[in-house]
Amino acid sequence: MKIKTEREISLVDLMKEKMGGSITKIKKKIKQQEVFVNGELITGHNPQIPAQSVVEFRETKRLLSMNIPILFEDSDLIAVEKPTGLLSSQSLKDKDGTVLGKVNQYLSHKTHNKERAFVVHRLDQKVSGVILFAKSYRIEQELSKNWTKFEKTYHAAVEGHPAKDSGTLESWLYEDRNYKVHSSIEQRADSKLAITHYEIEKKFRRHSLLSIKLGTGKKNQIRVHLADLGCPIIGDDKYGSNSNPIGRIGLHAHTLSILHPVSGKALTLHSPSPKSFFNLP
Repeated sequence: MKIKTEREISLVDLMKEKMGGSITKIKKKIKQQEVFVNGELITGHNPQIPAQSVVEFRETKRLLSMNIPILFEDSDLIAVEKPTGLLSSQSLKDKDGTVLGKVNQYLSHKTHNKERAFVVHRLDQKVSGVILFAKSYRIEQELSKNWTKFEKTYHAAVEGHPAKDSGTLESWLYEDRNYKVHSSIEQRADSKLAITHYEIEKKFRRHSLLSIKLGTGKKNQIRVHLADLGCPIIGDDKYGSNSNPIGRIGLHAHTLSILHPVSGKALTLHSPSPKSFFNLP
C-alpha cells in the first residue's frame, strides 16, 4: 500500500487518518510491516513524514528487531543491513543496543542459545549498509585473515564536485586524543597508510554522488579522504561538511564481495543505497 502525504505529519497520525483504529493497534501494525518513506526504510517508531512524501507499507520478511533486514544467512555467516545511528558492536554503555546485540538476540531466540555472532568488521555509527558477522570464532578468523582481499564498495554523497572524475586518495592517518582522525602526506610513528579509490557516479548542481572502493580499511578513512579532496560527505560536520539536505550522513556500505570461508564460492552482499543519495540538490 502507498500513501502520498499532503502535509508534514507523524507516521502514527497518518495511519490513523488513512486506516482508522486505536493507537495501540496502529503501533502494532507498524511493527509488523516495513515502512518506506520516499524509498528509504524507516527505523524510528513514529517519525515525522515531510509533505509530498510517498509512504509505502510492505509486509515484514525476515527482519531482526528494530527493522534490521537480513541480507544473507547460512550456517556460517549472517549479513544484515545496518541502519544509520546504530553502533556496530558492543560498547560499555550499551551492550544490547547495537547491531551485534540485535543479531545475537535474533540468533539466541532462533537457535535456543546455540549460535552467536562474531564481529568481522565495523561501520561507523552514522554509516548504513552491509555488515557481516561470523557464527563461530574459526570462521571469524578465516574471514579476518583474508579481509584485505575482499572488495568493499560504498556510495558517498558529497558537497561540490571533485576536480577529476576518478582518482586514488592516499595518505597516512592518525588519531588525536579526542578520537578525531587526521591525514598526513608524511608517515608518523602513530599513523597508518590509507588508500581510497573514487569515481563520480552522478553530478548534481551543488553535490556529487561518488562510488568508493577501499584499498585499505582504516577508521574514518573515506570521511577523511573526501574532506582532503575538498568534497566532504554531506551531514559529516566532524570532517567539514556545511550541508545536510538528506538529514543524515551521506555514506552507505553498498556491496561487500567475499569468498565464502567454507564453500570457497564468490558471494556478493548488496544493500541498496538510499534513494535520497540519487536526488541531491
